[in-house]
Amino acid sequence: HWQRLIDVHLTGTYLVSKTVAPSMIARRSGVILNLNSIAGLMGLPVRTAYSAAKAGVGMLTQVLGCEWGPYNIRVNAVAPGYMLTPLTEKLIAEGKIAETRIRRRTPMGRMGTAQDIAEAMVFLASDKAKFITAVTLPVDGGYCSWGAPSDAFPLDLESSNVP
Repeated sequence: HWQRLIDVHLTGTYLVSKTVAPSMIARRSGVILNLNSIAGLMGLPVRTAYSAAKAGVGMLTQVLGCEWGPYNIRVNAVAPGYMLTPLTEKLIAEGKIAETRIRRRTPMGRMGTAQDIAEAMVFLASDKAKFITAVTLPVDGGYCSWGAPSDAFPLDLESSNVP
């Protein structure tokens, strides 16, 4: 299990990048978009191999962005949070994922969609992001920034200092 997840997520990402880099270096231009995960940013219990592999993808993205930046190659990643997909819908129905807790912990109050990920990737691939490299963009509705207090107490936006 461990080796397979490392091979697929980390080694696979590295091998694809290594394969496309020579033509991008020759053109002195290119964009590589990697797929990280919130598990690679914060670590999720009982997902040891997956979290480690995705954390590796994040560091690979950062290092390659620095190494290949002089060739005008941008290397970035997106890190999806909890997304509403057929698989997660099945896990919710089976009681293996607590959708209510995810929504409560996510500042935007919902799970993400494939469209959310696609739009972030289109932006990072576009010229509007031409000075962005070596970063992982969380696309998680603020999930990673929340700090998990939502299970301890309700969020009272009325008494916050936010206008």
